[in-house]
Amino acid sequence: MRYSRAEPFSTGEQLFVAMGGLALELILSIVCLWWARRLQRGSLPQLAVLGIGIGLLLHCLHYVAGGTFHGYGDPWVLYTDLGSARVYVAVAVAVVMCGAGFFLARYMAGLLRGLLARHSARTQLAIIVAAVLTAGAAHATLAFGEQAIAPNRTYKATFKSVSERQVEAGVRRYRVMLVRRRGRAPSAEELARVRRRLKRTHATFPFALVISVCLGLAVIAGMVVARPVDVTAGGVPTLGGQRNLALVAVSGLALVGILRAFS
Repeated sequence: MRYSRAEPFSTGEQLFVAMGGLALELILSIVCLWWARRLQRGSLPQLAVLGIGIGLLLHCLHYVAGGTFHGYGDPWVLYTDLGSARVYVAVAVAVVMCGAGFFLARYMAGLLRGLLARHSARTQLAIIVAAVLTAGAAHATLAFGEQAIAPNRTYKATFKSVSERQVEAGVRRYRVMLVRRRGRAPSAEELARVRRRLKRTHATFPFALVISVCLGLAVIAGMVVARPVDVTAGGVPTLGGQRNLALVAVSGLALVGILRAFS
């Protein structure tokens, strides 16, 4: 999780190295949202670019908030350098995230309701919710499927929170102590008992889970209160356009898989 060199990194350099990827993600999300506003309303290109921008923005904010609070991933440097103030920063970022989720979901849902104007309001909402759930399930399948098929130890270690690392360190110390005192390694039952005790000792507020639920509720609220937007100029995306967009997405995933296999 850390970079090292003969000369210690300054705080600014640590932030630049650790947060550079998230800064790029934030910039790309803003560019996509700006671009989407200038595309033909309700067109497939607008929906695609808008969806990418929303996904990038909400992922970035959630990652920063959760990582800053728990001390995992790239925001570990914020967890370390902010001290007790990290709680306020994490909460502030989470509030911005939920607000963005509400307004962006309302806008996107308004476009989709406009495209589905021939259906009843209840049917429109059902279709939109089904689409969001399908997209979320597909994303989760790809994310967790990658780690199941090709696990990466560095990735897993990076996303361990400070609390989890404290538990693992405590288990290792117990194992070494027992070997020195008794000349034998602890049993699986003993290690499990020690791990449970350490988890209780180092337990933290489940901030990442709570803000995930809050974000979900904000998005749902945005979709519920959305009003249909006039998209007559854009027209309903054709099946051919949707097929081409799907081919682009599948090709992108295939390219990532190939690069991953040979990296």
